[in-house]
Amino acid sequence: MSDNTNNTNKGFYWDAEKWEITLTQPVGKNIKIPTIIMLFTAPLMGALLVVFLPFLGFFLLGKHLLTIGYRSIHNFLGSVIYPKIAIGRAYFVNKKHK
Repeated sequence: MSDNTNNTNKGFYWDAEKWEITLTQPVGKNIKIPTIIMLFTAPLMGALLVVFLPFLGFFLLGKHLLTIGYRSIHNFLGSVIYPKIAIGRAYFVNKKHK
């Protein structure tokens, strides 16, 4: 069983086309990242994720609630301004209709 990845240079590579970090050299445009830099930046990237992920959640919740509010107001005003009447139906004076 042969493995074709044995002849590549191992290490951390930044793939600029896919915006990801890989351990083996990918095909395409890439930049080699020294291991010592990755030892310091990986915990920093994790800490930034922990700090900013709740803000993203609050933003998405606020957007969802504002969308619900906007749709409710829009539907209410639409029913007040444009009442549901049958277009083309004759409404005669003092006649009850169903």
